[in-house]
Amino acid sequence: EHRTATSTWCSPISLFDEAARQKASQGGIPEWAIRTVLKARRLVDQASGLGDLTDVYEAQIVTAKREKRGIARAPL
Repeated sequence: EHRTATSTWCSPISLFDEAARQKASQGGIPEWAIRTVLKARRLVDQASGLGDLTDVYEAQIVTAKREKRGIARAPL
């Protein structure tokens, strides 16, 4: 969860860029911790994208039901 990771890291992981990585490394943060934050950031980005797609698909379903159109059930 984004909030948990942000709370644990004490900074928004979405803002963890190359400059922040260098600062953390120079500040004595272990490389495994830095890699973990980078992976968490990627996972948060992916989850956000999937959440956006879910919203779009749900809106399409609501529209199809309201307009009494069919819904394709084949895998995408």
